[in-house]
Amino acid sequence: MAEAEFISDLLLAMEEGIREGKQSVLDAAYKKYDDEYSARVTNEKRFRDNIDTIGNILGDEIAKLRFKSARLFYPLFCSIHHLKFGLPKLDAPRTKIKVADYPKLKNVLENADDLIDRVEASVEADEILRLSAEQRRFFDAYDEHWVHADKRTILTQYLCRHFVRACDG
Repeated sequence: MAEAEFISDLLLAMEEGIREGKQSVLDAAYKKYDDEYSARVTNEKRFRDNIDTIGNILGDEIAKLRFKSARLFYPLFCSIHHLKFGLPKLDAPRTKIKVADYPKLKNVLENADDLIDRVEASVEADEILRLSAEQRRFFDAYDEHWVHADKRTILTQYLCRHFVRACDG
């Protein structure tokens, strides 16, 4: 059931933008779209396209990264969807991604994963790790209540910005 709810959460983001990750939000969406979901066919195709793109970018490496968890898979999915199709209400840059960009996008994800590892290791060792303001916001959003819409948005915007820099830079 948790997987079905997570998929519903992703579909809701595609349809309405990033939302709070709580049962009441999903229940309202189920009620709203129960009778008619006019974008169903389009969103099913786009959902599969997003999943395929993530699989092509990360392949088996996803098992080694934090992006396999819902906490980071949600913003990864949303950022890929935003780059490809636009995510409603998301203020983040977009660019066309090509297959040739996949290694660059993978590098962005590996760097984000490494950032989290370094911050967590420095906290455990009582070291002060020098982070940019952007890196600190990303880590704090990851570390805090990631199901809040504002935290999900920060994580997604961070990935979008870094994906665009990687592709266009």
